[in-house]
Amino acid sequence: MGRSKEIAKKTKHDHAESNRSRARPQASRNQPEVPQAPQERGTRSLRHLTPPERALVDTYKSKQLSVGRFFEDNVLREFECLDEVNRLIRHPRLSLLFELRGPTYSPVTYEFLATLNIKKDANDARESISFSLFDNHYSLSVNTLGVALGFQDAISVTMPYFRDYKTNFNSDAVAVQYWKSITNNAAYNSSNLKAKLITRNSLKAIKLAFAVNLSGRTTNKNKVYRQDFFYMWCMENRVSINMGVQARKWLQTQLKKKVKTVFIGPFVTRLCQGLGLANRLPGERDEGPMVAFSVSEFFAMYLKLGGDDAPDLEVDDETDEEDEENDDEGNDDAAAQEHGEPSAQHDGSTSMDWEVSQAFQM
Repeated sequence: MGRSKEIAKKTKHDHAESNRSRARPQASRNQPEVPQAPQERGTRSLRHLTPPERALVDTYKSKQLSVGRFFEDNVLREFECLDEVNRLIRHPRLSLLFELRGPTYSPVTYEFLATLNIKKDANDARESISFSLFDNHYSLSVNTLGVALGFQDAISVTMPYFRDYKTNFNSDAVAVQYWKSITNNAAYNSSNLKAKLITRNSLKAIKLAFAVNLSGRTTNKNKVYRQDFFYMWCMENRVSINMGVQARKWLQTQLKKKVKTVFIGPFVTRLCQGLGLANRLPGERDEGPMVAFSVSEFFAMYLKLGGDDAPDLEVDDETDEEDEENDDEGNDDAAAQEHGEPSAQHDGSTSMDWEVSQAFQM
């Protein structure tokens, strides 16, 4: 009798459990998981920034975020310029521009730009920049900036010969002569140089990469800026460049209000790695690595350019050369005012200069 009661009790318990199971929704094993909504861009809290700096973050978030572009070997091989491109970019370390393919991390990129301050000096070597990364404040000379990005090493920037590294053409006559040599003697107009006049595919490919990665241009890539032209001349003639000064110029371009893209992300990633902050990057929102140019894109957008050029949304053609010439004057002052107080004035700012800090590790 007791055995019968025990069996009846167990049966009642199993029946109740079965009813509860049916009441709960059961996920099918074959039913795919619903993907979570992507994290909103740049959601890492930047509350340590000042109100003006947070306003700048909002401004940069409103712009297109570019992860950068590069050429794969098969694209260059398709246009029979792979070997020449590799030869040209090997010196002066400009190959690194094609190798900066790491991801762009949006929060730290916005933090960097919102706190970036560039201090100009009549002597390029005395220029410096200050900024914040992960709430760490840094002040770097331009030479140290070049080292942190991997363009130069810590020893070379202390050598006397480094003072002779170029930052611009020796004279306009040199620029005119070089332009004619790569365009079958086309007329030289410093404010209106067109890439479609260049006769070599290797230089066209390099110029296209410069336009996207060093100035964030999404249209009118046919225009050759003096800075890009200077790089071509240096590659052709194996002239050494002070790459820290050039990096400062790229940052200065990024600060201009008329630039509609945030293109500096891959450089911020490399800067974090150079400053020993690589272990902090995995926690950031990853916007993806650099994207390769396709064969059809290269052909359609660049080699066969003709007729009227697309309007340049980033830079006004009529004032571009004037802007470039004035970068060392009014534009820097305006950018500094827009960015408020220099980040180096925060308490705990880390000043890094190879002449005084040899502990910095790459």
